[in-house]
Amino acid sequence: MVNYKELIEGYLLNNFTEKDKLEQIWDHLREENEDKLIDRKNFIGHFTASAFVIAKKSGKILMLHHKVLRKYLQPGGHIEKVDINPLEAAKRELFEETGIDSELLFYKCVEHLNELVPFNISIHKIPENKSKNEKSHYHYDLQYLFFVEDEIQVTINELESSSFEWIEWENFQNMIGYKNIAKKIDLLQSSGFRAQESFLSKIVSKATFEDVSCIAVQHIIPSSIPLIKTLKKIFGDRLLICAKPNSINQEVWNELKGFGIRMKVASRDDEFDLNYINGEYRINNEGDYLTEYKNEDNYFYVLNQGIPANFAVSSALGNYILLVHAAILFILQKNVKSERCDNLHSIYSLSETDNQYIAQLWLEHFNK
Repeated sequence: MVNYKELIEGYLLNNFTEKDKLEQIWDHLREENEDKLIDRKNFIGHFTASAFVIAKKSGKILMLHHKVLRKYLQPGGHIEKVDINPLEAAKRELFEETGIDSELLFYKCVEHLNELVPFNISIHKIPENKSKNEKSHYHYDLQYLFFVEDEIQVTINELESSSFEWIEWENFQNMIGYKNIAKKIDLLQSSGFRAQESFLSKIVSKATFEDVSCIAVQHIIPSSIPLIKTLKKIFGDRLLICAKPNSINQEVWNELKGFGIRMKVASRDDEFDLNYINGEYRINNEGDYLTEYKNEDNYFYVLNQGIPANFAVSSALGNYILLVHAAILFILQKNVKSERCDNLHSIYSLSETDNQYIAQLWLEHFNK
């Protein structure tokens, strides 16, 4: 059974500026069961599914000229009870209206934690159709993006469409009703679009953490934003951010303000003040970043004056910091699966095999 509420929540986490636009869907989700949400005789409104198909070689996009509405539309239609989910419904509708088999498609997944999250959701009003005895109503169209190698032969369903066309991308960008969709597709095709979150989402399975009641993140810095967003997608309202004073700068705030993240400001009591021990130890600088503290009884070393490395080099770490964040997520998942989380005062480490697995995923994701 498809959880449409979870699907919409996942979409909004990547498109939080559309929250007001989708308010109508939220009202409907609170009132209807799943069968009513896809029932074409529900004349308040119901979910539909559609497919945008782009030819890789030419960059053209497939559109069908709709007989009733008399304009170009992407292939799509109603979600049937036989459809496993809306993604499969979009593939089925595409096949029925164009003859394009799903085996020829490359699906552009926008959310690895839930592949059913569409790249776009469109709400549009459908006029009354007296021949089908259907009143005017709304479609909540879940739109999925696919690619094919080249412009392939299309066999239209002549009951619904009068023609088809592989439209030049520049022309599609200027079509009424499709300008914002074209911008989204352009973003999705850019190499850096949500690449960091996408990588971290591949590390874990959301289902693993269903029984975890709460997770807290203590430090917030710009390089941890992709990790925090990924955790929010997994834990939702169960995520608590414990921020130190002044750690929420403008860059962090701009990224996280639309996520509905609850934050708690922590005190500085847990920070180690090195000035307290300066009089008790001899201090020797062993290099640019390593300092030895030594007296007659003991000695220890401090890296970078006690400042965490990711604070020291900030954005210079680039995508490499994601290897650390991925390791955190991976070991958290392993602990939950093995029910080791009840041992609160232990240090866990990953095996060489686990580290190599994470490194291989990182290379495949970023070294394209």
